[in-house]
Formats: sequence, C-alpha cells, structure tokens
Amino acid sequence: MSRPRVVDAPGLAPSGRAWSQGIVAGGLVFVSGQVAWDEDGTVVGEGSVERQCEQVFDNVRRVLDAAGSSLEHLSRVTVYLTDTAHVAAYRAARDRLLDGIRPASTLVIVASLVEPQLLVEIDAIAVVPESA
Repeated sequence: MSRPRVVDAPGLAPSGRAWSQGIVAGGLVFVSGQVAWDEDGTVVGEGSVERQCEQVFDNVRRVLDAAGSSLEHLSRVTVYLTDTAHVAAYRAARDRLLDGIRPASTLVIVASLVEPQLLVEIDAIAVVPESA
C-alpha cells in the first residue's frame, strides 16, 4: 500500500509542519478545513458570509485541483458556521457555487473559529479520478 500523498495548493496560505492542505489516499482527497484566507493569510470578506463562502469554496477547489480532482468529484463536506443566522446565506452561496453538485453534508454551529473574523470553515472529501 502506498503512503498518503501531501497536497499543497498554489495560491493558498502555506500549511504548517503539523498539517497539510490536503492528503490523497486510497483514491480520495481529504481537504483540511478551509477558511476565508487569501494566499497571504488575510481574511477575505470580513462580515460577509457570502463573500467568505466564495473564498472558502475557491480554496477547497484549489486543493482539489492540486490533488488531481475537482469540485465535480466532491463527495462530502462538513461546514462549520459561527451563527445560525448565517445558514440561509451559506446555503444560497453553496447552491450558486456548487451549481447542482450535491455532496453528502453536515452543518455544525460552533462558538468560534481560529480567528474571530472568520464566519465559515469547510472540510471536504472528494474522489480522485482514476486518470489522475
């Protein structure tokens, strides 16, 4: 059995020594929780759930692309929101950004994320097509 392959995507804030942006193992890519950071680690869309969702899904897409997958192969997401008031805006952004892609999903309301300005975090699992 081969070792898991670490995925670091271009255009994202660098991962640390203790974690990876993604891991490819067993024909799947596991995407670490993504937040609305740009490549410099600056929060994008402060105060806007919709804008943060756009950045988060773009970050997920970048990791999937670097792993040889794509949003079309998204199988599961876990979504962490900091307030129930953000659910409708998240769902609207998700539906627009995923455009008919319907992964298995869990949504959790949490007290806070790693920085107080962050409103949403998403981790994901996708299939890596056999040709990748």
